[in-house]
Amino acid sequence: MRRKNYRNRSQAKRIYKWVNDTIRSKVWDNDLHIDVVNRRYDLGKHQYLWIDSAVAYYLIAKQYVEKQELPFQVILVIELEYKDVIGDYPVYSKQELEKELCNTPPSLYLYKKDEISNHLNEMKELPNFLLSDVNTKLYYYQRVDEECSEVDRWMYLV
Repeated sequence: MRRKNYRNRSQAKRIYKWVNDTIRSKVWDNDLHIDVVNRRYDLGKHQYLWIDSAVAYYLIAKQYVEKQELPFQVILVIELEYKDVIGDYPVYSKQELEKELCNTPPSLYLYKKDEISNHLNEMKELPNFLLSDVNTKLYYYQRVDEECSEVDRWMYLV
């Protein structure tokens, strides 16, 4: 049985500090990778725990923002393996997602609520297989990197 130790008080404090520091600094591309929240997720290690942990950290941050009544939106970004050929490559299950993960751990972002809706219009909404919360949406986004001739891909939990 896998030991799940992705939620404890010190990890929640790191998340709260990141939220407060991001708001104070107004640096919106200040992401928080899950390997910073929990050191055991160093690059490539315990990758099988990344999704569950990332969702748990997302919920901690989201609940904190809501409880503090802050006008911000927490977003979980999960980077996927790039593809060599242009096409549509959405992911429809947690098992697929785990297979498609790149080597970069998922990360949290914080944006002003009114600014994120413009970005969501560019994304493809998928059935939310990560959370059963009707207020949380799962999106897929890809873009062609002309320089590298590859398709970069991400999943967003918003």
